[in-house]
Amino acid sequence: RRTALAVAELERAAELAPDNSHYVYVSAVASYSNGNIESALASMRRARARFPENAPLRAALEAYCAKHGALESCR
Repeated sequence: RRTALAVAELERAAELAPDNSHYVYVSAVASYSNGNIESALASMRRARARFPENAPLRAALEAYCAKHGALESCR
């Protein structure tokens, strides 16, 4: 019920631990789920460049980009 607050807290966790790829991934997925699609995709693109080994991040980014017709900009 307090989704916006939860998303803000997840974003804060990702800021406090920028080397934790899982925090960045969860934050972006939460942002996407909360309707912040462009922001989430941008965050995932940046994270993919920093954490190319994170398979869940890559899969989510590709799925979200495919859903929104932006697959080319997400590779």
